[in-house]
Amino acid sequence: MQYKYRFSLMVPGCLPRFRDGLFSIVVFSICFLILAQRPLTAQNKKPPGESTQTIKVGSVQRSFIRYIPKGYDGSAAVPLVIVLHGRGGTAQQIENLTGFSTKADAENFIVVYPQAIGSPTVWNTGFTAVSANGADDMSFIREMLDRLQHNFKIDPKRVYICGFSSGAIMSYYVGAQMSNRIAAMGIAAGFTGVKQPDGSLKQDPTPAGPVSAIVFHGKNDTTIFYTGGGSLVDCVSVADSIAFWVHADSCNARPHQTTKQNGNLIIDDYTQCSAGSEIILRTFVNGTHEWPKMANNDHFDATDAVWDFFAAHPKP
Repeated sequence: MQYKYRFSLMVPGCLPRFRDGLFSIVVFSICFLILAQRPLTAQNKKPPGESTQTIKVGSVQRSFIRYIPKGYDGSAAVPLVIVLHGRGGTAQQIENLTGFSTKADAENFIVVYPQAIGSPTVWNTGFTAVSANGADDMSFIREMLDRLQHNFKIDPKRVYICGFSSGAIMSYYVGAQMSNRIAAMGIAAGFTGVKQPDGSLKQDPTPAGPVSAIVFHGKNDTTIFYTGGGSLVDCVSVADSIAFWVHADSCNARPHQTTKQNGNLIIDDYTQCSAGSEIILRTFVNGTHEWPKMANNDHFDATDAVWDFFAAHPKP
């Protein structure tokens, strides 16, 4: 049978023009099946770079900056790092301060910077003196994590959180509340408890499992005092916060101590912890209320140290 018409087929990847209508239909079907498979191979793949995302938590619209590294293609599970800003700060500021997006490109992990709310902005850990906005920040972090793990190929054993000041306090709190999902924490100037006016202690809940932590604190911090107390709240000392996690992780109570920088940097390393966890405290004798970095004359980069620690401490 000779056909009286010409059938043109223009499908991406299948450009030739065919005269035989039946043959064209067959080729069209094959090309359609090939194209239909493309969304499956692109699953969990998003354009690299930075974007601002929003999420509804109850009746409140929340936001976070999401950064996808250049090397992410959805073919393999990658780590996730959550970075929290300090009181009065913003997600953009903590991104600029820490440089974690640049680190994400170098090491191929996804990083997010959630935005706190309030005036001033602050994370709600239940310590009312430093988190008076009443926001449900735990639900925000949990729902953000759920979305990211749904939309991207994230290794559930390599989910990490870190922060500065109020963000460090929140990181401790999230680690305690979500010890089943958080592998390790990075803490710069934080605490785990507050002394109440009646003399009692309000502190983070007991974690259900171990979470590793690398902690930085300056002895000259005039906001969160090294030995306890602070300019805004009567918080526990750095030693008490470390003891909280040493106990939670069932670590050896006596650390291995070393010093660097002519005695300015004191490192207390708590090992022999449960499930391969570890607690490291880096005390800067001349340090203040800061995220330690080379530009602060600390001769040390906390971002590099945090990532190296995270990479070495996935969930078992």
